[in-house]
Amino acid sequence: MTVTEYEREFVRLSKYAREFVSTEANMCKRFKDGLNDDIRLSVGVLGIKEFAVLVERAYKVEDLLEEKEKGKDEVEVQDTKKRQMSKSFQFTSKRPRELSSGSNFPARYSSRSRSRRFEGSRAQTTTVTSTGSTRPSKPECPQCGRRHPGECRASENLCFRCGAPDHFIRDCPETVKREVIPSARSRNVSTRGRPQRNPGVGANNRGMYDVYLAHVYLATTAPTGSPPSPPSLTHPPPPRKLTSVKALSESPGLSSIPSIYTFPKQPNHEPVSDTKEPIPTIDFSLLISSNPDERSKTIRELGKACRDWGFFMVTNHGVPERMMKAMIEVCREFFELTEEEKGECEGKHVLDPIRYGTSFNPSVDKILYWRDYLKIFQHPAFHSPSNPPSFSEIALEYSKRTRGVMKEIVRGISESLGLEDKYIEKASRLENCLQIMVANLYPPCPQPELAMGLAAHTDHGLLTLLIQNDTVGLQVLHKDKWVNIHPIPNSFLVNIGDHIEILSNGKYKSVLHRAVVNDRDVRISIALAHGPAADVAVNPAPMLLEDGQNPLAYPAIKYKEYVELQQSSKLDGKSYLEHIRNRGI
Repeated sequence: MTVTEYEREFVRLSKYAREFVSTEANMCKRFKDGLNDDIRLSVGVLGIKEFAVLVERAYKVEDLLEEKEKGKDEVEVQDTKKRQMSKSFQFTSKRPRELSSGSNFPARYSSRSRSRRFEGSRAQTTTVTSTGSTRPSKPECPQCGRRHPGECRASENLCFRCGAPDHFIRDCPETVKREVIPSARSRNVSTRGRPQRNPGVGANNRGMYDVYLAHVYLATTAPTGSPPSPPSLTHPPPPRKLTSVKALSESPGLSSIPSIYTFPKQPNHEPVSDTKEPIPTIDFSLLISSNPDERSKTIRELGKACRDWGFFMVTNHGVPERMMKAMIEVCREFFELTEEEKGECEGKHVLDPIRYGTSFNPSVDKILYWRDYLKIFQHPAFHSPSNPPSFSEIALEYSKRTRGVMKEIVRGISESLGLEDKYIEKASRLENCLQIMVANLYPPCPQPELAMGLAAHTDHGLLTLLIQNDTVGLQVLHKDKWVNIHPIPNSFLVNIGDHIEILSNGKYKSVLHRAVVNDRDVRISIALAHGPAADVAVNPAPMLLEDGQNPLAYPAIKYKEYVELQQSSKLDGKSYLEHIRNRGI
Protein backbone atom coordinates (compact mmCIF):
# COMPACT_ATOMS: atom_id res chain seq x y z
CA MET A 1 0.00 0.00 0.00
CA THR A 2 1.44 3.37 -0.98
CA VAL A 3 1.42 6.42 1.29
CA THR A 4 -1.44 7.84 -0.78
CA GLU A 5 -3.53 4.71 -0.28
CA TYR A 6 -2.59 4.52 3.40
CA GLU A 7 -3.53 8.17 4.00
CA ARG A 8 -6.91 7.71 2.32
CA GLU A 9 -7.66 4.58 4.37
CA PHE A 10 -6.37 6.17 7.59
CA VAL A 11 -8.58 9.25 7.20
CA ARG A 12 -11.60 7.13 6.30
CA LEU A 13 -11.23 4.80 9.27
CA SER A 14 -10.42 7.65 11.68
CA LYS A 15 -14.02 8.77 11.42
CA TYR A 16 -15.09 5.62 13.25
CA ALA A 17 -12.53 5.67 16.05
CA ARG A 18 -12.36 9.28 17.13
CA GLU A 19 -11.15 8.39 20.61
CA PHE A 20 -7.81 7.32 19.15
CA VAL A 21 -7.29 10.53 17.13
CA SER A 22 -8.84 13.02 19.55
CA THR A 23 -6.04 15.54 19.01
CA GLU A 24 -3.91 16.38 16.01
CA ALA A 25 -0.82 15.19 17.92
CA ASN A 26 -2.44 11.79 18.54
CA MET A 27 -3.47 11.63 14.91
CA CYS A 28 0.11 12.31 13.80
CA LYS A 29 1.43 9.61 16.14
CA ARG A 30 -1.06 7.00 14.90
CA PHE A 31 -0.33 7.87 11.29
CA LYS A 32 3.42 7.76 11.83
CA ASP A 33 3.31 4.40 13.67
CA GLY A 34 1.52 2.79 10.73
CA LEU A 35 4.09 3.81 8.13
CA ASN A 36 6.65 1.27 7.03
CA ASP A 37 9.93 1.32 8.97
CA ASP A 38 12.01 3.26 6.43
CA ILE A 39 9.49 6.07 6.08
CA ARG A 40 8.61 6.09 9.79
CA LEU A 41 12.23 6.43 10.90
CA SER A 42 12.82 9.25 8.43
CA VAL A 43 9.82 11.37 9.44
CA GLY A 44 9.80 10.36 13.12
CA VAL A 45 12.91 12.34 14.00
CA LEU A 46 11.28 15.55 12.76
CA GLY A 47 8.70 15.62 15.57
CA ILE A 48 5.96 16.95 13.29
CA LYS A 49 2.69 17.77 15.09
CA GLU A 50 0.64 18.94 12.10
CA PHE A 51 -1.06 16.17 10.15
CA ALA A 52 -0.93 17.82 6.71
CA VAL A 53 2.80 18.55 7.08
CA LEU A 54 3.48 14.99 8.25
CA VAL A 55 1.68 13.50 5.24
CA GLU A 56 3.59 15.76 2.87
CA ARG A 57 6.92 14.68 4.40
CA ALA A 58 5.91 11.02 4.08
CA TYR A 59 5.24 11.54 0.36
CA LYS A 60 8.70 13.03 -0.12
CA VAL A 61 10.44 10.21 1.75
CA GLU A 62 8.48 7.67 -0.28
CA ASP A 63 9.66 9.27 -3.52
CA LEU A 64 13.28 9.21 -2.34
CA LEU A 65 13.02 5.54 -1.37
CA GLU A 66 11.57 4.71 -4.78
CA GLU A 67 14.55 6.31 -6.50
CA LYS A 68 16.95 4.51 -4.15
CA GLU A 69 15.24 1.16 -4.76
CA LYS A 70 15.47 1.61 -8.51
CA GLY A 71 19.19 2.24 -8.17
CA LYS A 72 19.64 -0.89 -6.03
CA ASP A 73 17.78 -3.01 -8.56
CA GLU A 74 20.06 -1.82 -11.33
CA VAL A 75 23.16 -2.59 -9.25
CA GLU A 76 21.78 -6.02 -8.33
CA VAL A 77 21.23 -6.89 -11.99
CA GLN A 78 24.78 -5.85 -12.83
CA ASP A 79 26.21 -7.85 -9.89
CA THR A 80 24.25 -10.93 -10.94
CA LYS A 81 25.67 -10.74 -14.44
CA LYS A 82 29.19 -10.35 -13.04
CA ARG A 83 28.78 -13.36 -10.72
CA GLN A 84 27.49 -15.50 -13.57
CA MET A 85 30.41 -14.51 -15.77
CA SER A 86 32.84 -15.12 -12.90
CA LYS A 87 31.45 -18.60 -12.15
CA SER A 88 31.61 -19.50 -15.82
CA PHE A 89 35.22 -18.38 -15.98
CA GLN A 90 36.20 -20.23 -12.77
CA PHE A 91 34.57 -23.48 -13.94
CA THR A 92 36.38 -23.32 -17.26
CA SER A 93 39.73 -22.46 -15.67
CA LYS A 94 39.54 -25.41 -13.25
CA ARG A 95 39.37 -27.99 -16.07
CA PRO A 96 42.55 -30.02 -16.55
CA ARG A 97 44.94 -28.43 -18.93
CA GLU A 98 44.85 -31.39 -21.27
CA LEU A 99 41.06 -31.04 -21.59
CA SER A 100 41.20 -27.58 -23.08
CA SER A 101 40.20 -27.36 -26.68
CA GLY A 102 42.56 -26.61 -29.52
CA SER A 103 45.67 -28.03 -31.16
CA ASN A 104 47.41 -28.59 -27.79
CA PHE A 105 45.08 -31.52 -26.98
CA PRO A 106 47.20 -34.73 -27.03
CA ALA A 107 46.45 -36.89 -30.07
CA ARG A 108 46.78 -40.15 -28.10
CA TYR A 109 43.53 -39.48 -26.22
CA SER A 110 40.43 -40.82 -27.89
CA SER A 111 37.09 -39.14 -27.44
CA ARG A 112 35.99 -42.03 -25.23
CA SER A 113 38.94 -41.79 -22.87
CA ARG A 114 38.63 -38.02 -22.94
CA SER A 115 35.06 -38.41 -21.67
CA ARG A 116 36.13 -40.76 -18.87
CA ARG A 117 38.96 -38.44 -17.91
CA PHE A 118 36.58 -35.47 -17.72
CA GLU A 119 34.02 -37.37 -15.64
CA GLY A 120 36.70 -38.48 -13.24
CA SER A 121 37.93 -34.96 -12.81
CA ARG A 122 34.42 -33.71 -12.05
CA ALA A 123 33.84 -36.49 -9.54
CA GLN A 124 36.75 -35.21 -7.50
CA THR A 125 35.53 -31.62 -7.40
CA THR A 126 31.78 -31.98 -6.80
CA THR A 127 29.47 -33.09 -4.02
CA VAL A 128 26.06 -34.68 -4.37
CA THR A 129 23.13 -33.37 -2.29
CA SER A 130 20.25 -35.43 -0.99
CA THR A 131 18.18 -34.45 -4.00
CA GLY A 132 20.81 -35.62 -6.42
CA SER A 133 21.95 -32.20 -7.65
CA THR A 134 25.62 -31.31 -7.82
CA ARG A 135 27.46 -28.16 -6.94
CA PRO A 136 31.16 -27.14 -6.92
CA SER A 137 32.85 -27.99 -3.63
CA LYS A 138 34.69 -25.41 -1.49
CA PRO A 139 38.02 -26.41 0.12
CA GLU A 140 37.97 -27.27 3.82
CA CYS A 141 39.44 -24.49 5.96
CA PRO A 142 42.27 -25.74 8.23
CA GLN A 143 41.51 -22.99 10.74
CA CYS A 144 37.76 -23.42 11.37
CA GLY A 145 37.03 -26.77 9.71
CA ARG A 146 34.33 -25.30 7.50
CA ARG A 147 34.15 -25.03 3.73
CA HIS A 148 34.15 -21.40 2.58
CA PRO A 149 35.84 -19.32 -0.13
CA GLY A 150 38.47 -16.72 0.52
CA GLU A 151 40.13 -15.70 3.80
CA CYS A 152 38.82 -17.21 7.06
CA ARG A 153 36.98 -14.72 9.29
CA ALA A 154 36.46 -16.98 12.33
CA SER A 155 39.36 -15.65 14.36
CA GLU A 156 38.29 -12.05 13.74
CA ASN A 157 34.63 -12.55 14.77
CA LEU A 158 33.40 -11.21 11.45
CA CYS A 159 30.23 -12.06 9.53
CA PHE A 160 30.96 -14.89 7.08
CA ARG A 161 28.66 -13.30 4.47
CA CYS A 162 29.47 -9.57 4.42
CA GLY A 163 32.54 -9.28 6.68
CA ALA A 164 30.96 -6.80 9.11
CA PRO A 165 32.17 -6.96 12.76
CA ASP A 166 28.82 -6.19 14.46
CA HIS A 167 26.90 -9.39 13.68
CA PHE A 168 27.16 -13.02 12.52
CA ILE A 169 25.83 -14.59 9.36
CA ARG A 170 22.53 -15.66 10.96
CA ASP A 171 21.75 -11.98 11.63
CA CYS A 172 23.23 -10.61 8.43
CA PRO A 173 20.93 -8.06 6.74
CA GLU A 174 22.09 -9.42 3.40
CA THR A 175 20.51 -12.77 4.34
CA VAL A 176 17.26 -11.12 5.36
CA LYS A 177 17.20 -9.07 2.19
CA ARG A 178 17.70 -12.12 -0.03
CA GLU A 179 14.94 -14.03 1.75
CA VAL A 180 12.30 -11.34 2.23
CA ILE A 181 12.43 -9.20 -0.86
CA PRO A 182 11.94 -11.95 -3.46
CA SER A 183 8.98 -13.38 -1.56
CA ALA A 184 7.39 -9.97 -1.31
CA ARG A 185 7.85 -9.44 -5.01
CA SER A 186 6.49 -12.85 -5.88
CA ARG A 187 3.29 -12.01 -4.00
CA ASN A 188 3.15 -8.62 -5.76
CA VAL A 189 2.49 -6.85 -2.44
CA SER A 190 3.91 -3.41 -1.73
CA THR A 191 5.72 -3.30 1.64
CA ARG A 192 5.85 0.46 1.85
CA GLY A 193 2.56 1.11 3.66
CA ARG A 194 0.03 -0.89 5.64
CA PRO A 195 -1.11 -4.37 4.59
CA GLN A 196 -3.83 -4.62 2.00
CA ARG A 197 -7.39 -4.81 3.21
CA ASN A 198 -8.98 -8.21 3.60
CA PRO A 199 -9.77 -9.19 -0.02
CA GLY A 200 -12.80 -11.10 1.17
CA VAL A 201 -14.53 -7.89 2.21
CA GLY A 202 -16.33 -6.42 -0.78
CA ALA A 203 -17.96 -3.06 -1.41
CA ASN A 204 -21.17 -4.26 0.21
CA ASN A 205 -19.45 -5.38 3.41
CA ARG A 206 -18.53 -1.90 4.64
CA GLY A 207 -20.46 0.26 7.12
CA MET A 208 -20.43 -1.55 10.49
CA TYR A 209 -17.33 -3.46 9.42
CA ASP A 210 -15.56 -0.12 8.86
CA VAL A 211 -16.32 0.89 12.44
CA TYR A 212 -14.95 -2.42 13.73
CA LEU A 213 -11.93 -2.29 11.44
CA ALA A 214 -11.18 1.30 12.43
CA HIS A 215 -10.82 0.33 16.09
CA VAL A 216 -8.59 -2.61 15.23
CA TYR A 217 -6.65 -0.45 12.78
CA LEU A 218 -6.01 2.40 15.21
CA ALA A 219 -6.12 0.76 18.64
CA THR A 220 -3.56 -2.00 18.10
CA THR A 221 -0.11 -2.12 16.61
CA ALA A 222 2.33 -4.95 16.16
CA PRO A 223 5.74 -4.78 17.87
CA THR A 224 7.23 -3.47 14.62
CA GLY A 225 4.81 -0.54 14.52
CA SER A 226 2.63 -2.02 11.79
CA PRO A 227 -1.00 -2.94 12.50
CA PRO A 228 -2.26 -6.50 12.36
CA SER A 229 -4.03 -7.71 9.26
CA PRO A 230 -7.79 -6.96 9.34
CA PRO A 231 -9.83 -9.86 10.69
CA SER A 232 -12.20 -11.77 8.45
CA LEU A 233 -15.86 -10.77 8.45
CA THR A 234 -17.94 -13.71 9.62
CA HIS A 235 -21.31 -12.04 10.22
CA PRO A 236 -23.79 -11.07 7.46
CA PRO A 237 -22.69 -8.00 5.49
CA PRO A 238 -24.01 -4.73 6.96
CA PRO A 239 -25.20 -1.80 4.82
CA ARG A 240 -22.63 -0.04 2.67
CA LYS A 241 -20.99 3.01 4.19
CA LEU A 242 -22.25 6.22 2.61
CA THR A 243 -19.57 8.62 1.45
CA SER A 244 -21.41 11.95 1.36
CA VAL A 245 -24.00 13.78 3.44
CA LYS A 246 -26.24 13.98 0.38
CA ALA A 247 -26.25 10.19 0.03
CA LEU A 248 -26.82 9.80 3.76
CA SER A 249 -29.76 12.21 3.77
CA GLU A 250 -31.38 10.27 0.91
CA SER A 251 -31.22 6.94 2.77
CA PRO A 252 -34.68 5.33 2.94
CA GLY A 253 -36.28 5.66 6.36
CA LEU A 254 -33.58 7.92 7.83
CA SER A 255 -35.11 9.36 11.02
CA SER A 256 -31.99 10.14 13.06
CA ILE A 257 -28.41 11.12 12.33
CA PRO A 258 -25.29 9.04 13.12
CA SER A 259 -23.50 9.98 16.32
CA ILE A 260 -20.50 11.24 14.35
CA TYR A 261 -22.70 14.17 13.21
CA THR A 262 -24.19 14.89 16.65
CA PHE A 263 -22.91 17.90 18.58
CA PRO A 264 -23.14 17.55 22.39
CA LYS A 265 -23.91 21.26 22.72
CA GLN A 266 -27.01 21.73 20.61
CA PRO A 267 -26.19 24.67 18.32
CA ASN A 268 -29.79 25.61 17.51
CA HIS A 269 -30.52 26.12 21.20
CA GLU A 270 -28.11 29.07 21.42
CA PRO A 271 -29.79 32.49 21.63
CA VAL A 272 -30.66 34.06 18.30
CA SER A 273 -31.11 37.81 18.17
CA ASP A 274 -34.55 39.20 17.50
CA THR A 275 -33.01 42.53 16.52
CA LYS A 276 -34.86 44.58 13.96
CA GLU A 277 -31.60 46.24 12.95
CA PRO A 278 -31.09 45.31 9.30
CA ILE A 279 -27.76 44.22 7.95
CA PRO A 280 -26.09 47.18 6.15
CA THR A 281 -26.69 47.52 2.41
CA ILE A 282 -24.19 49.14 0.03
CA ASP A 283 -25.37 50.40 -3.35
CA PHE A 284 -22.52 49.43 -5.67
CA SER A 285 -23.60 51.89 -8.36
CA LEU A 286 -23.01 54.76 -5.89
CA LEU A 287 -19.65 53.36 -4.82
CA ILE A 288 -18.35 53.71 -8.40
CA SER A 289 -20.31 56.89 -9.11
CA SER A 290 -18.61 59.81 -10.82
CA ASN A 291 -20.42 62.09 -8.37
CA PRO A 292 -17.87 62.70 -5.60
CA ASP A 293 -20.49 63.46 -2.95
CA GLU A 294 -22.40 60.23 -3.59
CA ARG A 295 -19.20 58.21 -3.62
CA SER A 296 -17.85 59.80 -0.41
CA LYS A 297 -21.12 59.12 1.40
CA THR A 298 -21.12 55.49 0.25
CA ILE A 299 -17.49 55.02 1.35
CA ARG A 300 -18.39 56.28 4.84
CA GLU A 301 -21.30 53.82 4.95
CA LEU A 302 -18.94 51.06 3.82
CA GLY A 303 -16.47 51.88 6.61
CA LYS A 304 -19.24 51.85 9.22
CA ALA A 305 -20.47 48.47 7.95
CA CYS A 306 -16.95 47.06 8.27
CA ARG A 307 -16.56 48.38 11.83
CA ASP A 308 -20.02 47.48 13.16
CA TRP A 309 -20.91 44.29 11.33
CA GLY A 310 -18.11 42.94 9.15
CA PHE A 311 -20.96 41.87 6.81
CA PHE A 312 -23.03 43.84 4.31
CA MET A 313 -25.27 43.37 1.27
CA VAL A 314 -24.18 44.74 -2.09
CA THR A 315 -26.89 45.64 -4.59
CA ASN A 316 -26.82 47.05 -8.15
CA HIS A 317 -23.46 45.37 -8.74
CA GLY A 318 -23.89 44.76 -12.47
CA VAL A 319 -23.56 40.95 -12.47
CA PRO A 320 -26.65 39.63 -14.33
CA GLU A 321 -29.15 37.77 -12.17
CA ARG A 322 -29.43 35.00 -14.78
CA MET A 323 -25.68 34.40 -14.45
CA MET A 324 -25.94 34.09 -10.67
CA LYS A 325 -28.84 31.64 -10.98
CA ALA A 326 -26.97 29.65 -13.64
CA MET A 327 -23.99 29.34 -11.27
CA ILE A 328 -26.21 27.97 -8.51
CA GLU A 329 -27.92 25.56 -10.89
CA VAL A 330 -24.70 24.13 -12.35
CA CYS A 331 -23.37 23.55 -8.82
CA ARG A 332 -26.59 21.72 -8.02
CA GLU A 333 -25.97 19.55 -11.09
CA PHE A 334 -22.50 18.71 -9.81
CA PHE A 335 -23.82 17.53 -6.45
CA GLU A 336 -26.39 15.39 -8.30
CA LEU A 337 -23.60 13.39 -10.00
CA THR A 338 -22.87 9.86 -8.81
CA GLU A 339 -20.47 9.33 -5.93
CA GLU A 340 -17.91 7.87 -8.36
CA GLU A 341 -18.14 10.89 -10.68
CA LYS A 342 -17.80 13.36 -7.82
CA GLY A 343 -15.00 11.25 -6.36
CA GLU A 344 -12.84 12.09 -9.37
CA CYS A 345 -12.51 15.59 -7.87
CA GLU A 346 -11.27 14.42 -4.47
CA GLY A 347 -8.05 16.12 -3.40
CA LYS A 348 -5.50 15.35 -0.71
CA HIS A 349 -4.11 18.81 0.04
CA VAL A 350 -5.78 22.08 1.01
CA LEU A 351 -4.16 23.83 -1.95
CA ASP A 352 -5.22 21.30 -4.56
CA PRO A 353 -6.92 23.34 -7.33
CA ILE A 354 -10.07 21.15 -7.34
CA ARG A 355 -11.24 19.43 -4.18
CA TYR A 356 -14.54 17.69 -3.45
CA GLY A 357 -15.31 16.49 0.05
CA THR A 358 -17.59 16.47 3.06
CA SER A 359 -17.59 18.22 6.46
CA PHE A 360 -14.67 20.71 6.75
CA ASN A 361 -11.51 18.73 7.41
CA PRO A 362 -12.52 15.12 8.18
CA SER A 363 -8.96 14.23 9.16
CA VAL A 364 -9.21 16.41 12.30
CA ASP A 365 -12.95 17.05 12.73
CA LYS A 366 -14.06 15.24 15.90
CA ILE A 367 -17.67 15.70 14.81
CA LEU A 368 -18.55 15.92 11.13
CA TYR A 369 -20.54 18.77 9.61
CA TRP A 370 -23.76 18.23 7.66
CA ARG A 371 -22.22 19.56 4.48
CA ASP A 372 -20.73 18.50 1.15
CA TYR A 373 -18.52 20.93 -0.73
CA LEU A 374 -16.61 21.60 -3.93
CA LYS A 375 -13.60 23.94 -3.82
CA ILE A 376 -12.12 25.23 -7.07
CA PHE A 377 -9.29 27.68 -7.69
CA GLN A 378 -10.48 30.28 -10.20
CA HIS A 379 -7.57 32.74 -10.30
CA PRO A 380 -4.76 33.38 -11.15
CA ALA A 381 -5.10 30.02 -12.93
CA PHE A 382 -8.62 28.89 -13.80
CA HIS A 383 -9.71 25.35 -12.95
CA SER A 384 -12.99 23.52 -13.40
CA PRO A 385 -14.38 19.99 -13.03
CA SER A 386 -15.08 18.21 -16.31
CA ASN A 387 -18.66 17.46 -15.23
CA PRO A 388 -21.17 18.96 -15.69
CA PRO A 389 -19.93 20.02 -19.16
CA SER A 390 -21.32 23.57 -18.82
CA PHE A 391 -19.58 24.20 -15.48
CA SER A 392 -16.39 25.63 -16.96
CA GLU A 393 -18.04 28.21 -19.21
CA ILE A 394 -20.41 29.50 -16.52
CA ALA A 395 -17.78 29.58 -13.75
CA LEU A 396 -15.20 31.36 -15.92
CA GLU A 397 -17.49 34.29 -16.72
CA TYR A 398 -19.02 34.45 -13.24
CA SER A 399 -15.66 34.50 -11.43
CA LYS A 400 -14.33 37.17 -13.80
CA ARG A 401 -17.32 39.47 -13.21
CA THR A 402 -17.14 38.92 -9.45
CA ARG A 403 -13.44 39.87 -9.32
CA GLY A 404 -14.33 43.23 -10.82
CA VAL A 405 -16.90 43.86 -8.07
CA MET A 406 -14.40 42.77 -5.41
CA LYS A 407 -11.70 45.19 -6.59
CA GLU A 408 -14.02 48.19 -6.41
CA ILE A 409 -15.14 47.28 -2.89
CA VAL A 410 -11.50 46.86 -1.80
CA ARG A 411 -10.71 50.33 -3.15
CA GLY A 412 -13.63 51.74 -1.15
CA ILE A 413 -12.41 49.99 2.02
CA SER A 414 -8.90 51.33 1.43
CA GLU A 415 -10.24 54.90 1.24
CA SER A 416 -12.45 54.38 4.29
CA LEU A 417 -9.28 53.61 6.27
CA GLY A 418 -7.71 56.89 5.14
CA LEU A 419 -5.37 55.15 2.71
CA GLU A 420 -4.86 55.70 -1.00
CA ASP A 421 -7.70 54.06 -2.93
CA LYS A 422 -5.33 51.50 -4.52
CA TYR A 423 -3.15 50.86 -1.47
CA ILE A 424 -4.64 47.46 -0.58
CA GLU A 425 -4.83 46.53 -4.25
CA LYS A 426 -1.11 47.19 -4.74
CA ALA A 427 0.02 45.77 -1.39
CA SER A 428 -1.93 42.55 -2.04
CA ARG A 429 -1.02 42.34 -5.75
CA LEU A 430 -4.66 41.79 -6.67
CA GLU A 431 -3.80 41.32 -10.34
CA ASN A 432 -2.61 37.87 -9.16
CA CYS A 433 -5.17 37.47 -6.40
CA LEU A 434 -6.05 34.00 -5.16
CA GLN A 435 -9.75 33.48 -5.94
CA ILE A 436 -11.34 30.29 -4.62
CA MET A 437 -14.90 29.19 -5.32
CA VAL A 438 -16.53 27.12 -2.58
CA ALA A 439 -19.88 25.53 -3.44
CA ASN A 440 -21.69 24.21 -0.35
CA LEU A 441 -24.55 21.71 -0.23
CA TYR A 442 -26.58 21.42 2.99
CA PRO A 443 -29.16 18.61 2.54
CA PRO A 444 -32.25 18.29 4.77
CA CYS A 445 -31.34 16.87 8.18
CA PRO A 446 -33.78 14.74 10.23
CA GLN A 447 -32.39 16.20 13.49
CA PRO A 448 -31.26 19.74 12.64
CA GLU A 449 -31.13 20.72 16.32
CA LEU A 450 -28.22 18.28 16.81
CA ALA A 451 -26.20 18.97 13.66
CA MET A 452 -24.28 21.86 12.14
CA GLY A 453 -23.70 22.85 8.53
CA LEU A 454 -20.49 24.64 9.51
CA ALA A 455 -19.28 25.76 12.93
CA ALA A 456 -18.51 29.38 13.77
CA HIS A 457 -15.52 30.61 11.80
CA THR A 458 -14.01 33.55 9.97
CA ASP A 459 -12.73 33.57 6.39
CA HIS A 460 -9.14 33.93 5.31
CA GLY A 461 -8.35 36.57 2.69
CA LEU A 462 -9.74 40.02 1.97
CA LEU A 463 -13.37 39.65 0.92
CA THR A 464 -15.84 36.81 0.41
CA LEU A 465 -18.81 37.34 -1.93
CA LEU A 466 -21.62 34.86 -1.38
CA ILE A 467 -24.80 33.95 -3.22
CA GLN A 468 -27.33 31.26 -2.30
CA ASN A 469 -30.69 29.77 -3.17
CA ASP A 470 -33.85 30.79 -1.32
CA THR A 471 -33.22 28.64 1.77
CA VAL A 472 -32.07 30.52 4.87
CA GLY A 473 -29.19 29.06 6.88
CA LEU A 474 -26.45 31.66 7.40
CA GLN A 475 -26.05 33.22 10.84
CA VAL A 476 -23.73 36.10 11.77
CA LEU A 477 -22.51 36.88 15.29
CA HIS A 478 -23.54 40.46 16.07
CA LYS A 479 -23.35 41.93 19.57
CA ASP A 480 -22.76 38.45 21.01
CA LYS A 481 -25.93 36.99 19.48
CA TRP A 482 -26.55 35.05 16.31
CA VAL A 483 -28.52 36.85 13.62
CA ASN A 484 -30.32 35.03 10.79
CA ILE A 485 -29.44 36.56 7.43
CA HIS A 486 -32.23 36.91 4.87
CA PRO A 487 -30.54 37.84 1.60
CA ILE A 488 -31.96 40.39 -0.81
CA PRO A 489 -32.65 38.87 -4.26
CA ASN A 490 -29.95 39.49 -6.86
CA SER A 491 -27.46 40.72 -4.27
CA PHE A 492 -24.07 39.68 -2.92
CA LEU A 493 -23.59 39.04 0.77
CA VAL A 494 -20.07 40.30 1.48
CA ASN A 495 -17.93 39.75 4.56
CA ILE A 496 -14.44 40.99 5.31
CA GLY A 497 -11.76 38.37 5.89
CA ASP A 498 -8.88 37.93 8.31
CA HIS A 499 -6.46 39.78 6.05
CA ILE A 500 -8.51 42.98 6.02
CA GLU A 501 -8.30 42.77 9.82
CA ILE A 502 -4.53 42.35 9.55
CA LEU A 503 -4.11 45.16 6.99
CA SER A 504 -6.21 47.52 9.13
CA ASN A 505 -4.27 46.47 12.25
CA GLY A 506 -7.52 45.39 13.87
CA LYS A 507 -9.61 48.47 13.06
CA TYR A 508 -11.94 46.33 10.95
CA LYS A 509 -12.73 42.89 12.34
CA SER A 510 -13.45 39.68 10.50
CA VAL A 511 -16.68 38.39 12.04
CA LEU A 512 -17.72 34.91 13.12
CA HIS A 513 -20.45 33.29 11.08
CA ARG A 514 -21.85 29.77 10.77
CA ALA A 515 -24.27 27.61 8.77
CA VAL A 516 -27.28 25.88 10.34
CA VAL A 517 -29.42 23.20 8.71
CA ASN A 518 -33.12 22.37 8.52
CA ASP A 519 -35.26 19.26 8.06
CA ARG A 520 -37.13 20.36 4.93
CA ASP A 521 -35.12 22.08 2.22
CA VAL A 522 -31.77 21.81 0.48
CA ARG A 523 -29.58 24.87 0.87
CA ILE A 524 -26.93 25.70 -1.71
CA SER A 525 -24.49 28.56 -1.23
CA ILE A 526 -21.56 29.63 -3.40
CA ALA A 527 -18.79 31.67 -1.84
CA LEU A 528 -16.03 33.34 -3.82
CA ALA A 529 -13.14 34.01 -1.46
CA HIS A 530 -10.62 36.62 -2.61
CA GLY A 531 -7.18 36.91 -1.10
CA PRO A 532 -3.83 38.49 -1.91
CA ALA A 533 -1.40 36.81 -4.27
CA ALA A 534 -0.28 33.55 -2.70
CA ASP A 535 3.31 34.66 -2.00
CA VAL A 536 2.45 38.09 -0.56
CA ALA A 537 3.41 38.62 3.08
CA VAL A 538 0.46 40.52 4.57
CA ASN A 539 1.09 42.98 7.40
CA PRO A 540 -0.62 46.11 8.81
CA ALA A 541 -0.43 49.26 6.68
CA PRO A 542 2.46 51.36 8.06
CA MET A 543 0.40 54.57 7.73
CA LEU A 544 -2.04 53.25 10.35
CA LEU A 545 0.79 52.90 12.89
CA GLU A 546 2.43 56.31 12.53
CA ASP A 547 0.59 58.15 15.31
CA GLY A 548 1.85 55.73 17.95
CA GLN A 549 -1.65 55.10 19.22
CA ASN A 550 -1.94 51.76 17.43
CA PRO A 551 1.06 49.46 18.05
CA LEU A 552 1.70 46.68 15.59
CA ALA A 553 -0.81 43.91 16.37
CA TYR A 554 -0.03 41.32 13.69
CA PRO A 555 3.29 40.03 12.34
CA ALA A 556 3.71 39.56 8.61
CA ILE A 557 2.81 36.14 7.22
CA LYS A 558 2.63 34.84 3.67
CA TYR A 559 -0.93 34.35 2.52
CA LYS A 560 -0.27 30.85 1.20
CA GLU A 561 1.15 29.74 4.57
CA TYR A 562 -1.81 31.23 6.42
CA VAL A 563 -4.31 29.36 4.23
CA GLU A 564 -2.43 26.06 4.58
CA LEU A 565 -2.23 26.26 8.36
CA GLN A 566 -5.79 27.47 8.87
CA GLN A 567 -7.38 24.96 6.51
CA SER A 568 -5.31 22.04 7.81
CA SER A 569 -6.60 22.44 11.36
CA LYS A 570 -10.07 22.05 12.78
CA LEU A 571 -12.68 24.79 12.40
CA ASP A 572 -12.34 26.75 15.63
CA GLY A 573 -13.57 30.33 15.47
CA LYS A 574 -10.73 32.82 15.04
CA SER A 575 -8.22 30.66 16.83
CA TYR A 576 -5.44 30.91 14.25
CA LEU A 577 -5.77 34.67 13.75
CA GLU A 578 -5.77 35.18 17.52
CA HIS A 579 -2.73 32.94 17.78
CA ILE A 580 -0.60 35.05 15.47
CA ARG A 581 -1.95 38.24 17.08
CA ASN A 582 -1.05 37.25 20.63
CA ARG A 583 2.04 35.12 20.23
CA GLY A 584 3.42 35.70 16.78
CA ILE A 585 3.98 32.92 14.27
